[in-house]
Amino acid sequence: MVEGNPEFTVEFEDSDYIFDPDRFDVTLSIIAKLYNTVITSDILDADVEWTRYSEDAEGHPRTASDNAWALRRAGAGKSIRLTAEDCDFNGYIPKKIRFTATVTLRDGQGEVVGTESANFEY
Repeated sequence: MVEGNPEFTVEFEDSDYIFDPDRFDVTLSIIAKLYNTVITSDILDADVEWTRYSEDAEGHPRTASDNAWALRRAGAGKSIRLTAEDCDFNGYIPKKIRFTATVTLRDGQGEVVGTESANFEY
């Protein structure tokens, strides 16, 4: 590992998507890198936590809905398929909706050596 970026980074694989609430269907898959080397296969599914932050039509956080969503989607692993049901439209399009994957990197002994996040937002 003489060359490359020593930072642990996480991003989504091909997350270019035009938001269409009538046909919302997108799969987010993480790509984890260390020293510019893809190490996604070394990340345990249990070390990926998915969360959602959203706001109602007036811009107020929908904390209860977001927490309920996170509980339903716990254990999703390194990839998650999102549909309109994951947005909780409730008759309106949320002012903001952001899905986040927080990934923990462990060393060979199982100790945490880094945590990074990737966001997908509308």
